Amino acid sequence: MTITKTDASPVKKNEYSIDALNSDLDGLIDKINHLQTLAADSSEELRNQLGESNARMDVLKLERDSLLSQANKMRESNATEITQIHQERLEVDMDALLRENITIPDYKLRLYWDHLRIKLEPSRSGGVAISLCFPHSTRLCDLRFVLQFAPSDETFMVTDCDPMVIGLADLVTSLNTDTRPGALARFCCRVRSTYTAQYSTDI
Repeated sequence: MTITKTDASPVKKNEYSIDALNSDLDGLIDKINHLQTLAADSSEELRNQLGESNARMDVLKLERDSLLSQANKMRESNATEITQIHQERLEVDMDALLRENITIPDYKLRLYWDHLRIKLEPSRSGGVAISLCFPHSTRLCDLRFVLQFAPSDETFMVTDCDPMVIGLADLVTSLNTDTRPGALARFCCRVRSTYTAQYSTDI
């Protein structure tokens, strides 16, 4: 009978005690609580920073709006001042052109067009051909009329108005009785307003 020798050495096992496991769990819980505390603190800090940023943004927006408002007021004031200057120059040049038949330099004509949308040129029939233009309107065509001056009685008259403006005669009468500076410029503005009211429509 043959006897076979077998290896009866014991198998090693990793064993943890309950106390060691509880200790590890307690350590893990402490770490988790610590991380949660750090996360809560970070979130609170971020919320505070976000609140401060939003408050600063609101202040900057108010400052921006204030600066834009000031810039717009300055722009409007400058535009009004420039328009007034060109109206005064238009008055002088138009009056001289009517009374003395002088030539207005091209650069002035361009300025009157750019700022007032008014074209001036000597008329073959005498006086000044005036065109009030509406380049940004699809409903209003250019209004053209001839303004003449009669030295004999120091009065103005309008001829060749196209399209016809209802009430033009009354506007000319007002011009002839207007002795204040700027009468010619005011007359052109009144003609423009009257013409716009008569021919501009939303229908």
